[in-house]
Amino acid sequence: MSEVQFMADLESVILRGAWPGMVGMVALDGCKKCSSILDCRRAVEVSLSAHVQGGRDVRASDMFCDECFDKHILPLVESGEIRASVSRNLGHPLWAPPPDPDTLPLPGILSEEQPKGSVRVTVEVTDGREVMGPEEEDSEPVPYPKEYVTWGGEEFPVPSMGELERWVFDGDCEALDGCIVEGDGHCCHGAPSWLIQLGMI
Repeated sequence: MSEVQFMADLESVILRGAWPGMVGMVALDGCKKCSSILDCRRAVEVSLSAHVQGGRDVRASDMFCDECFDKHILPLVESGEIRASVSRNLGHPLWAPPPDPDTLPLPGILSEEQPKGSVRVTVEVTDGREVMGPEEEDSEPVPYPKEYVTWGGEEFPVPSMGELERWVFDGDCEALDGCIVEGDGHCCHGAPSWLIQLGMI
């Protein structure tokens, strides 16, 4: 596994650990469309960001249940209608789509400078079904290049994804040698927490 892939996997672990808390803050408010109570695997967050060149920035986000998102919101995201609607509401012409970092901007197709008076709208979707994955993944190992970590001449098995998530939420974490420490701490024997060892803190 490359270091780049490891860091990408680690970012998904961090999001997976934070997602239940993000959903929990609005779970009882429910889906923006149907008001059903949300859970981690059924919640979808849609975030909008609009930048008016020479003006102001506008940000908004809402949570939807997966059924409402798939039926009502996803078609609007895919068609570009959400971006067009934000542009109309702000009273400014819509600028070209946000550049794809892998392919754009291309000379003559997308300028790197946003024209004055135009609005650039980006839509970001965080889908709980992808973030959390199937329930059986909770016991999967943390994506780490090795199954064991060596510290102080001893090998320690890398914890499971479920253990790591629990430590992120609890605030307390195991150190490599099994002592309980704060997530950003070391135990009295000098062993770092697993969150430090895995580069999450």
